[in-house]
This record gives sequence, C-alpha cells and structure tokens, in this order.
Amino acid sequence: PTQPHVLAVGNYDGTVQLWDTSSSRSPTHQRQLDGPSDVEFLSWHPKGGTVLLAGSTDGTVWMWFAPTGKCLQVFVGHESDVTCGGFTPDGKLAVS
Repeated sequence: PTQPHVLAVGNYDGTVQLWDTSSSRSPTHQRQLDGPSDVEFLSWHPKGGTVLLAGSTDGTVWMWFAPTGKCLQVFVGHESDVTCGGFTPDGKLAVS
C-alpha cells in the first residue's frame, strides 16, 4: 500500500476495515467502509494512497476516499465477478 501506516482488510460481508498500524503496539481500527456484496480485491491509488478500489462478485467495482470513508464511485457493467483490478502506474485510470 502507498499509505504506509494504513492496512485495508476486505471481507466477504462487503465491508472494508481500515486499521492504523503506526503504533508499535497493536493496530487500531480507523473506520469501516461499507460496499459491495463481498470484497474480492483491494488496490490503493499510487499517488498518495488515499483512494481505495475494491472489486466484487456482484460485478461492481467500488472506489472510496479512505480518510473520510466517502464512496466516490460505484462502477457497474461487468457481466461476472470482478476479482482483479487496480490503477495504472500514473493513477489516471482504474482497470478491472
């Protein structure tokens, strides 16, 4: 991830848990992102790492602004599971 102290964990219940790992002690929970029916992949944006992308078996791809938890976009139109995706190295495109 490009956010060195934030761990994103996707779950089969459709949530993404964000954890702060900057402490030398145990990680602390920052926030929950509610999203698709399940989470198959996660990818941080390469420029700054504040935008997070997730794909699902319901054919959607979700994009959030992680610091606030705001959903920026839900991409629809896949005809089956979206199990792989990410951003181009320059961060201009999301691919799935």
